[in-house]
Amino acid sequence: MRRYACLDSNKNITLLREVREDEYSNFASITRKFNDFLMEVDYYKVFDKPYKELINFLQKYLQKRSNFQLMDINRYTMNYLYGIRTFLDHWEARIKRKYRGNQQYLELFNKAKSQEYDNHMAYRIVYRLRNYVQHCEMPISNVTERLITDNKEEILVYVNRDRLLSNFKEWKPEEVAYLNLQEQQFEIMPLFIEMNNCLVRIQEQLINFNINKNFILDCVKVLKLRNQFQEYEGTLAIIEYADDRIENEIELITNSNTVWNIEQLPTATCENVIRMHIRNNAKFIKIFHYSGICCGETNTSFPYSTKKNENGLLLFVKGKDIVNVKSRNWIRLVESMSHDETNNYNAVYADARFGMKELKELSNLYSDICDVLYKFT
Repeated sequence: MRRYACLDSNKNITLLREVREDEYSNFASITRKFNDFLMEVDYYKVFDKPYKELINFLQKYLQKRSNFQLMDINRYTMNYLYGIRTFLDHWEARIKRKYRGNQQYLELFNKAKSQEYDNHMAYRIVYRLRNYVQHCEMPISNVTERLITDNKEEILVYVNRDRLLSNFKEWKPEEVAYLNLQEQQFEIMPLFIEMNNCLVRIQEQLINFNINKNFILDCVKVLKLRNQFQEYEGTLAIIEYADDRIENEIELITNSNTVWNIEQLPTATCENVIRMHIRNNAKFIKIFHYSGICCGETNTSFPYSTKKNENGLLLFVKGKDIVNVKSRNWIRLVESMSHDETNNYNAVYADARFGMKELKELSNLYSDICDVLYKFT
């Protein structure tokens, strides 16, 4: 027996309807896809976790809850720098192994790295700093505290410019020029922050490669199912147990002879995937969502919000069918509005340079997305 169930924050279980065999087969396939996807999504933790450990160590020291040792901060820094290289190596190995060296994927990976290398000096300096740690010495030379306001301080972490230059000969000419412009003792944390942003952009490009139409539609299926049970709070799951006589969650929990298995559906991941898809296609697709009171239509622009009324409800205006923005025409693909106490309004506009076939496909896809969009926007 398999049944849908909702698990709330207190780990209470509410049993719902039975899962049909075709439903289970479909969602088992989707779950396998998502498990692979989540493994790739988690790659960023390889550098993000040691970075957060470094920050936590600095905060503990600032709060006088930790005795400062230069070796400790260098150890955390080393872990972070090694995490960067591991993150890039794992992605390359993943593409070559799981995707069998897909040439398009490899080219995307190398291009993404090159873009960050060419456009952000922080990427080059921090990446090279990892080699410095491996072959020369620990990089952090000093740490100081600075008062920001009357009751707030911050920690400044420094590296020594002259030691970096004299002890390491692998710096490129542009990097040497950059380092020579720095103070003898200069802050390294701003470069770490910028490096993290570079790595996140690489991660997003690689993740987006696998977010195709079928993947989005799988997400929509999961979210549509979740919306069927929206009156129940918590995470949607499938519970499997052998005793068909069990009719409710109390019998399930109190029957000590019943072995049951629970499998959560990836609703949060589906929401994040759709958000990522929308964000990364914003150049060509514009999505508008308003929840409040519709005050009419505009003949000149996209939909827009005005202000809130005395009850705190958002006032918004519906948009025109075809909009010209900065000499580019946009055509409305989807428009929908619920008529309840407040209106949930969705509109999707696409770059009018798309062909008719593409516009029709996009219209179908975003109609499905809008069916679940307002539920979690």
